[in-house]
Amino acid sequence: MWKFDGAGEDLTLLCFASKTAAGFFDTTPERRLRRDEYLRYFNSLVDSGIYTSVDAMNDPALQPMREGYLVPNNVVSMVDAAFVLNNRTYGMVCCEEPYRREWPLADVMALRAIVNKIALLMWNAPDPVLLNTPSLPLRAMPPEPEAPPPDPRRR
Repeated sequence: MWKFDGAGEDLTLLCFASKTAAGFFDTTPERRLRRDEYLRYFNSLVDSGIYTSVDAMNDPALQPMREGYLVPNNVVSMVDAAFVLNNRTYGMVCCEEPYRREWPLADVMALRAIVNKIALLMWNAPDPVLLNTPSLPLRAMPPEPEAPPPDPRRR
């Protein structure tokens, strides 16, 4: 599970809880993504609510995080879902595999159900700790600038 940490241009995504496929708590040192590493990918994630990649190492939106996160953590395939409450994104849940994997619709829908439950728990929690963490409106980050269209007069 990832949440936002920091503020402004220093807003990072921090992995604050993780578990291995065997069910063991992962005590890997802190994992954090900087804004320049997650911006393109995260915009795609919040636009659809889900982000899947069968080949993360060659996924164009994930290239900024390739050397700093994907390679060291051996992430080859992934499916991620943002947890959103009142049109604000508080973080995401990620499922990662060290091999190429097609993500069946049932897995994607199960992950979507998990993040919906997280949002409901956040809303009803007596201690609003997660609601007091940094969050972003669904489309807070400007998309990457597109190249201008070619000038038809130039050849």
